[in-house]
Amino acid sequence: EQLHEQFKVAWKAELAKPMPKLWKTLLVGNWSFIIISGVLTTIDNVCTFLGPVLLRRIVDGLACRQYVDTAEPEDPYYECEAPSEATLMYYCTALLLAALLFS
Repeated sequence: EQLHEQFKVAWKAELAKPMPKLWKTLLVGNWSFIIISGVLTTIDNVCTFLGPVLLRRIVDGLACRQYVDTAEPEDPYYECEAPSEATLMYYCTALLLAALLFS
């Protein structure tokens, strides 16, 4: 009810202008909600994308670490650079945090 009243008042004021714009009227009572929703949606999208990317890096890093000393020149992991254990733990932590934020 209150939002509707705010819209009516803002729309009347906007109609008094030579070129009224509906989007300005819609922002009058909703700008904070729209900004918060945009930030949360962005976080959700990043977390959705981040999970598979980090998982791929973890799997590749573990596969590379397994073959780093024993690989032959024809092996696919012959020239890979194994990430440090700290980097792999960082990826795991980031994956966990992304999953927690996403849920």
